[in-house]
Amino acid sequence: MKYSIFAFLFLSCISLSFTKQEKYKLKTGFYFLAEKESDGELIKDVDTEDIFAVDRTEVLTIEDFSSVQIVKKNFKTNPLNIIEVKLTKSGRNKWLNIKKRMSKSGESILFICQDRVYLEKSISGSNEIKESEILILVDPKYQQNIFEIMKSEISDSH
Repeated sequence: MKYSIFAFLFLSCISLSFTKQEKYKLKTGFYFLAEKESDGELIKDVDTEDIFAVDRTEVLTIEDFSSVQIVKKNFKTNPLNIIEVKLTKSGRNKWLNIKKRMSKSGESILFICQDRVYLEKSISGSNEIKESEILILVDPKYQQNIFEIMKSEISDSH
């Protein structure tokens, strides 16, 4: 009897650990658009019916982030809360290459979290500065949730 209770508790814990973790098609992070719809993972925008064909190649993901916080930026008369992601050394090098590619090609990248597009980001002009952080401006109604997800995923990846 004692062994059956132990076995039941053990199997229940195992079952809960598998059901708790959801599997998503893409890791949280930045991705380029696919050249053809058939080559990409179809990901829906969080607010609209738009669907993006996202290149499955990981460009800059959670492993490239060392920390995340919400910061207040004073943009003239309209201060905003923004998610600030600090990059690892590897992440800074990737971000520099991404910015160079985007400034030459005019491409934009998408910020994906839990298989939803939250942001399309483009860069114009020269981007020679090596930044150690990325500012992610998303709709305030999603900001806290994305922050908590990213904070948890960064903690789990390090």
